[in-house]
Amino acid sequence: MANLDSLRRSVALARGGVPMVRVSGVVSEIAPALFRVSGLSRFVNLGETVTLHCEAGPQVGEIIRIDDSGIVVKPFESNVSGGIGMQAFNTGVMLLFPHASWKGRVIRMPRSTCGMKPCGVRRNSLRPKPMIAA
Repeated sequence: MANLDSLRRSVALARGGVPMVRVSGVVSEIAPALFRVSGLSRFVNLGETVTLHCEAGPQVGEIIRIDDSGIVVKPFESNVSGGIGMQAFNTGVMLLFPHASWKGRVIRMPRSTCGMKPCGVRRNSLRPKPMIAA
């Protein structure tokens, strides 16, 4: 029963982060290590994430440049698996939900061997909070 409660909490937390309306753009250029998206530059900020829904699964990347003709995205994976003309969605700032037992270390393992890790209650942004002068 505890596993069902844990799953219910995890789904509720994840669902809270999905907006009802999403802004999207179109992939206009692709290089081996990055891609350009047109149509999102007015709606995003540096450091936010963009998601491509590829056949192999979603590919997430960080916005590293914004200009008048679009945005440049660096994917978290080693290469781009999407194609020109694909839709790219702004997914905002990457959030972590660390469990109290998490020590801040990340070990990259295949998803099949990881299992479900405990999820924390509090949302933490990867973007640092601005310093306030005293």
